[in-house]
Amino acid sequence: LGLPGTPRAPVLAGEGGFMGRGAGDATIRHTAGGLLFGKGQLNLSGGRMLKERPGTDVPPLVLLDLDHARLDFQADREHGVQMRLQAGIQPRGRFELQAALPKYDGHPAVGGETPVRARVLVDTDGVGLVSALVPDLATVNGHLHADLGIAGTLRQPVLSGGATIDRASMEVPRPGIKRTERHRRAG
Repeated sequence: LGLPGTPRAPVLAGEGGFMGRGAGDATIRHTAGGLLFGKGQLNLSGGRMLKERPGTDVPPLVLLDLDHARLDFQADREHGVQMRLQAGIQPRGRFELQAALPKYDGHPAVGGETPVRARVLVDTDGVGLVSALVPDLATVNGHLHADLGIAGTLRQPVLSGGATIDRASMEVPRPGIKRTERHRRAG
């Protein structure tokens, strides 16, 4: 599986992409009334998301280096939409996402008042994705542990949980700032 380029969103502004290999199987049904239902699975044997920084001498950032990943999804009237993503992250880490739209009724246009439930677990030494969130950072190192919950609606999600970064160091190349901290907690 090769997915050229990533959407140009503020978090991933600049040149970049995701490359990986995988296989999957899905059954999706589109009813005469325009409703979408189905289930499926996608397995990746590895992959890497990179972000280029044009006009600088900074090498491309490895935002996410997957060892393996598995995505399972299901959409039906009884359970709504359910999705689970489990991934091994290099170096020495894991990422898990469980998400649900319990009131999904099959209409492809999901509105802002649709209830949402999600949980994100991250435990990794690979914190390059933080660099995408703070574009002035060239290098971020440390160990990230996060356990985040999302509830509410798509229009007004409510976040809960927290995150810690241990043994953190970062570099801001323009003014030449380097900073190291032993432990930082958010949440």
